[in-house]
Amino acid sequence: MGKGDVLEKKKVPEEPEYTCKSKEIGKLPSECASKKKDDVKKIIKAIFKDTQGNLIDHVTIEEKVILEIHSENMSGETVVIDNPFKSQNFKLKDKIISDDVVIKLKINGNIEKIEFDVFHEKDTAKTVNIADSKDEKAKDVKKLGHFYSKEGEYLNFENGSEDVYIDNIKISEDHASLQKLAAVAFGEASTDDVYEEIAGIASVIYRQVNERKSSILTLLSSSSTYAFAASDGSQRVKAFYAKKPADRNSSLGMKAAVKAAINAILGGSDFSNGGYFWDGVDIKTNYEKHPKIKAGFHFTLDEHNIFDLEDKEVEVTTWWYDKNLKPTKIRGTYKFTYETTAAEGKTIFSKYTSDFLKATGNKKFK
Repeated sequence: MGKGDVLEKKKVPEEPEYTCKSKEIGKLPSECASKKKDDVKKIIKAIFKDTQGNLIDHVTIEEKVILEIHSENMSGETVVIDNPFKSQNFKLKDKIISDDVVIKLKINGNIEKIEFDVFHEKDTAKTVNIADSKDEKAKDVKKLGHFYSKEGEYLNFENGSEDVYIDNIKISEDHASLQKLAAVAFGEASTDDVYEEIAGIASVIYRQVNERKSSILTLLSSSSTYAFAASDGSQRVKAFYAKKPADRNSSLGMKAAVKAAINAILGGSDFSNGGYFWDGVDIKTNYEKHPKIKAGFHFTLDEHNIFDLEDKEVEVTTWWYDKNLKPTKIRGTYKFTYETTAAEGKTIFSKYTSDFLKATGNKKFK
């Protein structure tokens, strides 16, 4: 039995001595390039057999499948074979045979055999058609996980995975992360359930996740102080989690929150307009003691001033210091730490001013 090696395609030399690429499952080209003109070196055919030597074109209950390669004048040569299988239900040396790998095989005789292990994953088809075209492979793989529409409607759940599909396209976050983002955006927004407000908060959170090189579940964990609703047991967050995903379809606000989370993850409309922070009605009710107001807060547009507040100026000068901590020269000055970027519903979005960032060297997301 031949001892083929499984290699990642990107690690294969650009010009292997012989390359036989499979155009159809179970078939190889009839000839391979040769450096010798006097001896024609070629692959005649490639067929599949079971362990009893019977020719097969379907895998049903087999645990092993043998790929039998018939060649002429190829003894001592090496061929590189593309994935000859339709599905990823085959292994060689405990490595799954996929389109990202190739099989490197040294030919020792006119008939060379490679034995592959067959495995059937849960919820995948039990019959694998070897002879079908590889181009048909993708549509036969059953997608497992949670399915939503782009509008936030929960469509279906195929047990076996926590992947999330939006309009049948898999996204980068799992279901727990999607739900957490939606729940916290829902909890931080006002009870008016304005989509643009919830979506703006979701976009800010996901921007923070990416800027910090963190994850949704880490940033919004119970031990994090980043979002109040994530750490204080918000009643709205509790209400969100109390409903099953399908039951949230009937709640205008919860469905809007799921849509908002999907929008943020997919890089859709940013209603925060590049904001890194947000504040609700507490910026009005606690104006004098509010930390952002005390640090210096500027409304860049009147339409952002939804609570009819005043700008709060501060006069701050920062310095460069020598090794003895003696100020040497001015680093920068600023009047405002924060400036508004947008306002939706009962939420004001903001970011650090450029003067503050220059004067302090602070990260724009902290």
